[in-house]
Amino acid sequence: MKITNVEALPVDKYLFVRIHTDEGIVGVGESGAWGFLESSESAIKKFGQYLLGKDPLLIEHHWQFMYRSSHFRGAAIMGAISALDAIEAVRLYREAAGTDVDLCIEIHRRLNPAEAIVLARGIEEFHPLFYEDPILPDNFDAMGLVSNNISIPIATGERLHTIQEFEMLLARGAVQYVRPDVCLAG
Repeated sequence: MKITNVEALPVDKYLFVRIHTDEGIVGVGESGAWGFLESSESAIKKFGQYLLGKDPLLIEHHWQFMYRSSHFRGAAIMGAISALDAIEAVRLYREAAGTDVDLCIEIHRRLNPAEAIVLARGIEEFHPLFYEDPILPDNFDAMGLVSNNISIPIATGERLHTIQEFEMLLARGAVQYVRPDVCLAG
């Protein structure tokens, strides 16, 4: 298997990357940098040139090459590298923690439904306890679509405001771990 294309995908205030292979497998990652995404996007394009034609399974080798390829690292470079190995990070956490520890994957509502499904399918072999807030909470049908197409339970609710919103999510099978934001008056 070989990498055939690396796409930087700026979306609003987020930066994603999509990596294509000659076997039709596509990986999606997100930049860990919150500022100067244009710089991370340029780094993704540069690293993408290196990755073309390479075996995508040599993850550690590629990470070391990208990390050590410049005297300058900083947020933009590390953000680009983090986007290129998002699924790999979950694998490493699972290996480090073992199977007796629950992994909870928080996405912070950054993906669209298709991306959320792809990422969940990529990490499901590492048995996360739940997948928190993979998409924005304002479309209950979309959250139901994600939930019905993955095997990892979804956790959400901190951004919901009424019991009716929770009812709509539950009616669609869109949430398995309800996480309300509880405020105590007093």
